[in-house]
Amino acid sequence: VRVGAANGSLIGYGTGFLVSPRLLLTNWHVLKTGESARSSSAEFGYETRLGDGAARNGAVFKLRPDLFFLSDRPLDFALVAVELTAGTGEQLASYGFNALVDDDQTVITKGQFANIIQHPSGQAKQLAFRQNEVIEKPESFLHYRTDTAPGSSGASVFNDQWQVVALDR
Repeated sequence: VRVGAANGSLIGYGTGFLVSPRLLLTNWHVLKTGESARSSSAEFGYETRLGDGAARNGAVFKLRPDLFFLSDRPLDFALVAVELTAGTGEQLASYGFNALVDDDQTVITKGQFANIIQHPSGQAKQLAFRQNEVIEKPESFLHYRTDTAPGSSGASVFNDQWQVVALDR
């Protein structure tokens, strides 16, 4: 997520992910208001290439809080609609999404390990897995030990079955 100011300047980065064909989930502290989302965008496919490790630029999509925006400060999440087509013509649907499921099968417990897909400091996609031990699971939150950097906020946190279990703060 490229967090922009009303004047168009870039003021920071976050991470987010699609939870439906058109809705992006990130942290409230990344996109606090619909106004901040209106000035921001999401880049999909920003990752390094296999082989030479060169960065591959992704497709940039405008955020559409005028269509949908929901946020919650205490739970630290923001959910916002995304434009279906990037300025380059690429389709959002080509990226898929991670459905959120609330059932007894989507679990992670103390002592297990979380897997995180993130963009630390606005860098290309990085994976943090197998060293992210869950140390506590208070109601509505998940505490785990890991090394993330600013810009990772809003990253998807998965269990070992690659089901979304949390939103990185």
